[in-house]
Amino acid sequence: MKDTLPTFTHVADSTTLKNQRWMKLIFTAIAVCIFLLGSCRQKPAAIDVESLPELPQDVAATLDPKTMATKTPALGNIPVKAPGVLFAPCCSSTHTRTMQVSYSYTKCVPLRIAIAGPFPQLVLANPGGSPTPSGGAATPSPGQPSVKAFKLTSFKSKALSEKLFCTTSQGPWNATFIEERHCSPVTPQDTLIINAFGDQVIMQWAGGTPSHPASVQVVSCRDIGETQANCGISNCACQNSSCPETQPCPCNLEGWFP
Repeated sequence: MKDTLPTFTHVADSTTLKNQRWMKLIFTAIAVCIFLLGSCRQKPAAIDVESLPELPQDVAATLDPKTMATKTPALGNIPVKAPGVLFAPCCSSTHTRTMQVSYSYTKCVPLRIAIAGPFPQLVLANPGGSPTPSGGAATPSPGQPSVKAFKLTSFKSKALSEKLFCTTSQGPWNATFIEERHCSPVTPQDTLIINAFGDQVIMQWAGGTPSHPASVQVVSCRDIGETQANCGISNCACQNSSCPETQPCPCNLEGWFP
């Protein structure tokens, strides 16, 4: 009987060589993937705070010490004189509109947060919104706010332990405007939510659009729709309405826009 051991050894060696070749291919593919991921990884944006001008004192005075962002204006309710005879409305309603608004907003954060976090994306990620070396506003990308950059080294006559990186802009910012009319009280209750530098600036007042905050100007507006609910009067027909996505649906905001 012939010794078949060499035949088995040859087969085993061939299998080992194939396995080694596959392992090399796998390791090579992994190395290529790691290289590509590393080369495509976005490097943190460099910000030279020292070269930026100091935030003007009049702008710094508008900052809230707790958030180091622009204080939300206090809006008082408009006193409404009760009529001699008060009639309950047929329907309560909630009317929603989306807007772009002009509103002066400033936000200051430590440099380490500005670089490591998403703030401020308009400055770090949008080339058109990047500040010039002198802190002036660069030409913004279409539809994006024009942003100015500053540093803040002292606040309320006290030196800060850590310099802050500040951005300021008039917008335009995306916003949502909601007006509610309840069965009682009948005075319109208004809420404006402005998205600025990743913050939600919420303004609330009573009295409808004629009592809107003077610091906010509407640049554009689109009517989203209105929902209604019956106030308990049986012969009232309450209806909901919505704007089709393909339609412009302009707004009519008395005393505010257009």
